Amino acid sequence: MNEWIVFFGKNNKRYNYNGFLNNKFSVMHCGQVYAYYKREDHFADDQVFWSTETQLCILDGVLLNLSELKTKYQLSNSLDVLLHMKKENPLFFAEFRGPFSGVSFDIGRVELIAYGNQTGDAPVFYYSDDDIFIVSNDMNLIVDFLYENAMAYTFDEQAALYALTYGFMLDERTMITEISRLTAGNYLRVSKSEFQNCSYHRFSFEEKDISFEDAIEAVDAGFRMAVKRCFDKDREYGIENHLADMSGGLDSRMTNWVARDMGYENIVNISYGQSASDELKIASAVSRELGNQFVFQQLDEVSFVYDIDQIINYNYGLTYYCGLTGAKNLLSSLNREKFGLEHTGQLGDIIVGSYGNTSEHVLPSAKIDRNSRLIEYSPDAELLSSYKCREEFSLSNRGFRSVISTHLTRRHYFYTTSPFIDPDFIQICCNIPMRYRANHKLYWAWVDKKYPAAGQMASTRSRSTKKIKLYLEGGCRRIRRLGRKVLHTVGIVKNCNSANNMNPFDYWYESDKRLRDFIESYYRETSKLLEPYKQTTEYIKKMMASSRTMDKLLALTVLGALKRYFSKKGNE
Repeated sequence: MNEWIVFFGKNNKRYNYNGFLNNKFSVMHCGQVYAYYKREDHFADDQVFWSTETQLCILDGVLLNLSELKTKYQLSNSLDVLLHMKKENPLFFAEFRGPFSGVSFDIGRVELIAYGNQTGDAPVFYYSDDDIFIVSNDMNLIVDFLYENAMAYTFDEQAALYALTYGFMLDERTMITEISRLTAGNYLRVSKSEFQNCSYHRFSFEEKDISFEDAIEAVDAGFRMAVKRCFDKDREYGIENHLADMSGGLDSRMTNWVARDMGYENIVNISYGQSASDELKIASAVSRELGNQFVFQQLDEVSFVYDIDQIINYNYGLTYYCGLTGAKNLLSSLNREKFGLEHTGQLGDIIVGSYGNTSEHVLPSAKIDRNSRLIEYSPDAELLSSYKCREEFSLSNRGFRSVISTHLTRRHYFYTTSPFIDPDFIQICCNIPMRYRANHKLYWAWVDKKYPAAGQMASTRSRSTKKIKLYLEGGCRRIRRLGRKVLHTVGIVKNCNSANNMNPFDYWYESDKRLRDFIESYYRETSKLLEPYKQTTEYIKKMMASSRTMDKLLALTVLGALKRYFSKKGNE
């Protein structure tokens, strides 16, 4: 991963930059702006780190549509494209697609622009006071700078409450009050006297008058375009092997299936989960059917749970640390020189489908999307009313701020993409009537019409389209869980929780004493950091006493963030 941090001095106050930056980072300077950066070789031709006496530009990440932009503007490299677009349109970055972020400064206007992508998985963090504005793609760089310069920062208990209830942030907060994470589709405009946080992209949920058959065609054409952008980027760099996730569900399957249908070969599938689970059996069967290589990492030993400090260092405590499960260890073991992007199917179920089962749009609700209901909490009305509908609320928060926040960790190994989060494809789906998308009706119809063999194979995704059938299936699952508990009580089965799941947290906790001991010892060792925060202390005590393993892991996420950012050891 590339690292960069930019300082915009609003006056002549002097700071210590040398202590933790100069020895590792290259430096660019333009007027009052200093940019420190460290680059890797991956996808370097997509990126720009450039300055003159009058301009400074950073464009980081991957532009999936760079070849399209080169053709459109008849230009040959990313710098020329960037400068041309910047001259024509101050919001030039709205035309970019992919995991990108950047900064632009013009000395003539004495104005700095900082931007992230439309889905927020290329993060931008910022700090601002009367003396200095700081922006970076790595929150830890900002924290380290504040620490080195003895600049105070404080623990945000509201962010902790978000983490303990939803498992992710609901706004720009981080665990540090003074540092914010830029909202997806937003940009910052900063001068010596003005600070603006503006939107340049927001998805529209206005339904189009379209037939069901035309909706299927629109989804297929849009998805194939998105797959092409993702897999062609590997080819642009001469990379022959495509790295792609494979699970037992439908989303990663469709990424792989359509890629193979479009002629992309040499696909290496990676998968992780509980050994002997349906998830593993189905994933390996689909990979075998497609003729892909298959690499699996079993999670029976739950080693990822013990990696809390490293994962918090990567995701900053912005979402529950165990969400990525085995991906970190598996990705770290691969040869980065052999592959380009990591291709996933993230957010497929809700982009083509929806977050609810209603046939029309409804307003956001305080009860939706939570990972734990142990603590009573309702977001304020102003936050909820800022979203047009539940779909927008859930897409922005559960989708962008939670699910694809795994990219914060993944980017330390590979740039990660999913055709389902291509902004153009998302917009196509958002305009399709909810009555088609609800209960995955459209999703399954698309698969059955265009890729019937993919739909005929077993999946962990239910095909249910009727509410009564969904209710009956839910009842059957509850009965099976109850029956297992009864059998456990009478001594017929060893564990009351089933292992037949991709990530059976309760089963792991129940069957592994070492895991239970680790969770308890981590709590004991870090709970002293809670002393100044009485309300958060009570919340975490309640979470740790819960019978749900997920509640305990949500609590550990907050404790891990406190350890990283509010203990001397965590800053070393």
